[in-house]
Amino acid sequence: LQEVLDGYQREHPGVSLGLAYYPPDELLEAFKQAAATRRAPTILLGPSVWGPELYQAGWLLDVGALLDPELDQAMYDAAWSQAADGAALIGLPLEFQGMVIYRNRALEPAPAGTLAGWASRAQAFREASPPGMIWDMGFRSTAAAIAACEGALIEPNGEPAFWGPEGVCWLNLLQDWARGGRVVFNREDDLQAFRAGQIPWLIESTDQLPALRAALGEQSLAIDPWPRYEATGVALKGFVWTENLYIAAGHPSQDLEAAWTLARLLLSPEVQSLLASPAGAAHLPVRADAELEDRRMEEAASIVRSGMPLPLHLDESRIGEALEVAAEDVLLRGAEPSFALALSKDRWEAAGGSGP
Repeated sequence: LQEVLDGYQREHPGVSLGLAYYPPDELLEAFKQAAATRRAPTILLGPSVWGPELYQAGWLLDVGALLDPELDQAMYDAAWSQAADGAALIGLPLEFQGMVIYRNRALEPAPAGTLAGWASRAQAFREASPPGMIWDMGFRSTAAAIAACEGALIEPNGEPAFWGPEGVCWLNLLQDWARGGRVVFNREDDLQAFRAGQIPWLIESTDQLPALRAALGEQSLAIDPWPRYEATGVALKGFVWTENLYIAAGHPSQDLEAAWTLARLLLSPEVQSLLASPAGAAHLPVRADAELEDRRMEEAASIVRSGMPLPLHLDESRIGEALEVAAEDVLLRGAEPSFALALSKDRWEAAGGSGP
């Protein structure tokens, strides 16, 4: 990014640039405080899920009127899904991120085409290498698999959409998935074991690719397609989201003009290709014409682009807890899926829809 900004500065010597970094868990609150006191930076780089809240607070610009046809057509549709709030374009996607299946070739030489085949291999691995696989069944890792049940997570109003047969199908799917492995929820046991070469698969986000490549080595690491669920004939999916560029409201027109010029530079095919270098930022590009020559990154990009877009109006803490409570009842306490889902719904409704 600094290399790109240096190039921009040479082309626009009259524009002053300042780049500030905050740890991810501090950046959102820092921006909110700055925006509330009219001290917001002109540009914010952050996850797509931040956009709706900041836009509805009046702190972001709708940049839809600035969008030109060339850029519109060059971008993947999955990227635009992470930048729109209704009719408003509240940001510009800069890179894809998402959940994928990593595989250690030294432990498993080929991908599994079906969920049953995957579970069978996990059982065989447990027998050969106890205690065997570790599956993290937390929301980010597994909720998008409801696509294999042809279901959705939320209604347009943000309320749950999984209380029916699709939710029961998803819990049955998790039962089939988890056979042959130890189940955890939102822990790093699986990540640590995979990095140490102890388990053959890992469900994790693409931002872990550089670290996993370094840990396992180029020849051992693979990224697999999602397997097909035999009960429905439909493949599982993982979530996809983007890192976005947001332009803050309330700045003079000359600042906004400079911000848009920089945004367009960051979304040019040349810069998208530069940022995709595994030796640099290792971003998964959002433009179809960006060059991506690294094999592992191409595997990740092709899978992520067809993933389930992470709903921007999803209250992840509430919806995630409702799903995880049902999954824990099934996978850790042996409850029947339809009973577990009904119980989760009862808890949700008893709490007035504010959470289970």
